[in-house]
Amino acid sequence: MLLKASGLYPRSWTCYDIRELGLTVVIRQISPVLPNNYEDSSLPVSCFVVSVLNESDSDLEVSIAFTFRNGTGNRRWENESECTFARFTDGDVTGVTLAHTISQLPCTYGIATTSNATSTSHVSVCQGFEPSKSGTVLWRCLRDTGDLPVGDSECNPGCTELGVGVCQRFIVPANMSRTAEFALAWDMPDVMFGASGRWYRRRYTRFVKGASCLCARALRRREQWEKALDKWQTPILQHPQLPEWYKSALFNELYFITDGGSLWFEYDDDWSKNETQLSNYTKELMRQYGRFGYLESWEYRMVNTYDVHFYASFALAQLWPNIELTVQAEFTDQIEHSVDIHITFHMEGDVARQKTSSRVPHDLGNPADEPWLCTNAYVMHDTGKWKDLNLKFVLTSWRDHVALPRHPDDLSFLEHTWPAVQKLMSEAILEWDQDGDGMIENFGKADQTYDAWRMEGVSAYCGSLWLASLRVAAEMARTLGYEECEKQYLHMLSNARKVFINRLWTGSYFRFCERSRSRESIMADQLCGVWFLQSVSPHLAADVSVLAQ
Repeated sequence: MLLKASGLYPRSWTCYDIRELGLTVVIRQISPVLPNNYEDSSLPVSCFVVSVLNESDSDLEVSIAFTFRNGTGNRRWENESECTFARFTDGDVTGVTLAHTISQLPCTYGIATTSNATSTSHVSVCQGFEPSKSGTVLWRCLRDTGDLPVGDSECNPGCTELGVGVCQRFIVPANMSRTAEFALAWDMPDVMFGASGRWYRRRYTRFVKGASCLCARALRRREQWEKALDKWQTPILQHPQLPEWYKSALFNELYFITDGGSLWFEYDDDWSKNETQLSNYTKELMRQYGRFGYLESWEYRMVNTYDVHFYASFALAQLWPNIELTVQAEFTDQIEHSVDIHITFHMEGDVARQKTSSRVPHDLGNPADEPWLCTNAYVMHDTGKWKDLNLKFVLTSWRDHVALPRHPDDLSFLEHTWPAVQKLMSEAILEWDQDGDGMIENFGKADQTYDAWRMEGVSAYCGSLWLASLRVAAEMARTLGYEECEKQYLHMLSNARKVFINRLWTGSYFRFCERSRSRESIMADQLCGVWFLQSVSPHLAADVSVLAQ
């Protein structure tokens, strides 16, 4: 047997070439990660379409079985609680649910398949087997009858480990093909984080309740989802001027949207009791689109880490702009919010507030603690001293205004962020322009996201972010009718640009920074501000124009 696999997120294909039988079995997996869809994209489901091609000269009877067990694959949760099953039928959908707990939180898995009266296939459901034993009863029944047994004699009532399964058996005529469809759902509607501060309700519960209903919806909407995916992806896949590796990266590197510890909750009015900084503007967005978060990575457990969200958020801004808008509105509310707890930061030993006013927070908290209630979980460095976070907020605010599908006269988002933008730009000049020349400087410590790279004096990375922010702030002022502010920022840009070029341009490239040991280096991301502006508003990037060197 030969095995091949390929992926084009959010779909994948696994192909089994069983040459000794003349069979080819392709399992296509589909997840509803659908651009501009704020309903089905929230569903915790996946579909599996199994295509069986019989290239032999004989009709073949084929059984496709789909089994699932309690837990997560981690032994810690394998026998945490009593497991219960329930068979269900919903029209042409037949399946079984498996209820248990994970970390004391109720969770129900559902698996299902389709069948109807006109179909020649036969569906069998196994309501329980012991997943940690040999599975002899299950395998023997499949071998002898082509069906799953109703239950396993080794599986006792009140068990803390349970597996369930569904199976389709059908005839595939010679030189023909047949398909079978399956769905998986994982229903954990209410969750809390490590500190057990409060409950959160998942976004999908607004639309569908229960694992069986999730399975039924997935199977009935699968074709619709695939049409939407084709409409989205085909123009890019067929673009003659894009290389194959680039097409692959555009889609397959989106995996972090769902595999990044993603959180999507329904808004709760009680949040305002503890999060008094939340504005009415942000709360209204959350009522419509929920509250979204994702981890910096599985190793760095921080929700919505802003310095990397700056890069990753292009996917949200283009594909789910209203989610990105909500995240940015929430960060706007966080800027003047402060946390008076004083902590010692690990690397420098500095003692400072966990969250300083007039600063963008590094992140919105650790899920092992209490995200949103305990922000700035990163304690390696005092990010209140970082030069890039505030500037990235300014640039992202403009990018989101440009990307948002809105009426041309709708400036509500820009009006929401403008006071924060003004404050952050003023703080940058006051705190970080050491010599009054209009260009901010780095202090020779870990004071930006590349915290292992020390920058001193004018730096290409933070300097380019500053130039781009000045141009964006001027454009915001122009758009909102603040002519004097526009002139002020453009004047500062003119001066800062000259300093940037005079201090860093070597005649052939821009230095990494002005004074550190690495100053003659070139960092791939060092002109980030210019490239960001070029990708969002090329006509504004032309005014920064350091690349003209």
